[in-house]
Amino acid sequence: MTNQPPCLPCVARTDAARADAPRADTPCPDPGKQPGVLQSDVDPHARPVLTDAVAHRPILGGHRIQYHTFDPGTLGFFLWERDNHDAGYIATAQHLFGQANPPGLPALAAVGQPSGKGTTCAGTCSGDIVGQWIGGRYDPKGSLFDLALIRLTPGTTWKAEIAGIGPVRGPHDVTQAEMTSGTYGVMKRGHLSGLTGGIIDKDHSIMSKTTPQYATFRIIPNQPRNRPAGSGFTYFDLEGDSGSALINNQCQVIGMVVGRDPNGVGVAYSIGVVMKHVADITGPLKLNLELAFVAAGQDSPVHTVPTPAKVLEPVS
Repeated sequence: MTNQPPCLPCVARTDAARADAPRADTPCPDPGKQPGVLQSDVDPHARPVLTDAVAHRPILGGHRIQYHTFDPGTLGFFLWERDNHDAGYIATAQHLFGQANPPGLPALAAVGQPSGKGTTCAGTCSGDIVGQWIGGRYDPKGSLFDLALIRLTPGTTWKAEIAGIGPVRGPHDVTQAEMTSGTYGVMKRGHLSGLTGGIIDKDHSIMSKTTPQYATFRIIPNQPRNRPAGSGFTYFDLEGDSGSALINNQCQVIGMVVGRDPNGVGVAYSIGVVMKHVADITGPLKLNLELAFVAAGQDSPVHTVPTPAKVLEPVS
C-alpha cells in the first residue's frame, strides 16, 4: 500500500461529521427495544433495503467488509496494540475467508470496506482496501475457533465504535450468576440486517470447562411488535452478519456472532474465547493486542493508523 493521498474516485462518506454521531453522554441503546429480522426480509424477491454497501471513513464495527470476491461479512470490533492505540486491527469471523483449516489465503491478503476490490485510481490510492489478513483459523467443532485478524493499512481512519450503537466501553465476560434470570439482553449490528436484539438462552448456552465464564451463546431474537401473520421465523442474524460484535446494555463486547440455527437463533463465541484465540494468532507475530475501547464519559476519538504501523513478516 502507498501513503499517497486518495484521489477523487476514492472519496468515501465521512461518518465522524454526521449530526447523529453519538456523543459521550449518549446512553447505550436498549437491546430489548431492537427487534429481530423477519423471514420476509430474507425473501429473494424483497427489496434489498438491509444491505449496507457504502464506503465509510472512519470505519466502525458493524460495517461491511469483504475479501476478494468472497461473500461479504461484518467488521466485528477493533483491537489495538497495547503501546500504540492508533495501530488498529479488525476482529471478524474467519469463515468469511473460506472454511479451510489451515486457511489457504495468500500472505497479507487484502480486505476492503465495503468491497474487496481496489478502485481504478492509476495506482495513486487503495480504493476500498483497508487492511490485510494476518492470521486466523476455522475450527467450529473442535476449539471453537472462527476468528480472523486484519491489520489496518497505514493511513486508515477508524473509531472504537459499533455503527448504530456507539462507543465500545470495554470487554465483559458474562458469568453464570448474570444469566440466572434468563433475561440477559444483547444486540448486534450486522452489515446485512442492521441492529437487532435478543435474549441469551441461558439453558442452551455453554459454560467454559476451565473458567466460570461462558464459551458460547445462543441468542433468541426479539419479536417485532407488529409481526404479520405467516411471516415465519424471526432471525437474530443473517448470512452477511457473521463477525458482528455481540454487545450488552452497557455497550460492552461480550462475544462475536458466527452463525445461526435454522430457526433464527443466533450463535456467538464469548469474548473470553475470542481473546484467547487472538493471543494464539498474535503470539508468533510478537504482537500484544487488546480490545480497543472508549472510556466511559469520553467521546470516541478518530484513530489514524501510523506509517508504518509495524513491520510484519509475511504469514505463511
